[in-house]
Amino acid sequence: MGYPPILVREGNQADSEALARVHVESWKSTYRGLVPNEYLNSLDLSARASDFREWFRDPGDRFLLAAFTRENELVGFASGGKERENPEPQTGEIYALYILKKHQRRGIGRMLFSACLEKIQERGFARLVLYTLAENPHRGFYASLGGREEVTQMKKTIGGTSFELSKFSWRF
Repeated sequence: MGYPPILVREGNQADSEALARVHVESWKSTYRGLVPNEYLNSLDLSARASDFREWFRDPGDRFLLAAFTRENELVGFASGGKERENPEPQTGEIYALYILKKHQRRGIGRMLFSACLEKIQERGFARLVLYTLAENPHRGFYASLGGREEVTQMKKTIGGTSFELSKFSWRF
């Protein structure tokens, strides 16, 4: 049995509530047991939707791609642009890649990654990086896409807890 067709398009302000739902639900399903429950339980859909609306008011050189089913259900998204943390010349970054749990393992992540890669290359970058929690249970996905894991000393604090980050990179 095949999976329903997926359409990937540029996200826009009208998608803000659906993007917030994907973001919050993905965090809760992926990071439960890793990130403090208090933090996950505090994730607020309306606040996150407001963040997305603000993001779309002035995206600058960033992009956001959204994945929809034929029934127009937003099931995943990815965003990116210039590398943020340690800006290196010619380096783009995927900032986020989230897919609702029930839609994972259907090729949507690969579709979004490929679309991001295309956007990064269109902007003239010769390298792509992506940061993820070192304990992210899905980080092997990035290696399966050809990402080379690099040593990094970077950490991120979430809900008062410090987490080590893994950095994956691709050259083209």
